Amino acid sequence: DAATRRDFTGAASAQTALDKANERLEDALRSDGADVDGSETIEQENDDSRFQSRADLEIAIVEVTKNIDDSIAKKEFSEASKYQAELEELESLRPTLPSLEEIEAELNGLKSEMEEAIKKKNFKKADSLHTDIDKLETALEEERVKMSSNL
Repeated sequence: DAATRRDFTGAASAQTALDKANERLEDALRSDGADVDGSETIEQENDDSRFQSRADLEIAIVEVTKNIDDSIAKKEFSEASKYQAELEELESLRPTLPSLEEIEAELNGLKSEMEEAIKKKNFKKADSLHTDIDKLETALEEERVKMSSNL
């Protein structure tokens, strides 16, 4: 039920108590000189420039979603809660990176603008727009390839 709602607060509090007990045990073992491996931590970059495209972001979202499902299956609700917070952060980045549809719309707008510049005999502007269109078409194709390879 909690997994369906993605609300792990109740399960996380029980897991937190268990984690604290494990930490106390590890501290006691360390004080006795035992070598204790720490629990696995979630690596999270604070630099969101790691996403060069919407496809890269979507790949990360899929990966974190899988991590949530794995954590739930292992009954590691505290981890699931951490991954859920990361997922929400990643999803909030979606508006900062254009989707395929948004890139296509921008491309169509530039093509219209270039046609208008040609009609007005403003060939310098048309040439500049043509360069921008070529770059955007390349970016669009790269984005399509990334998206299709990760479906």
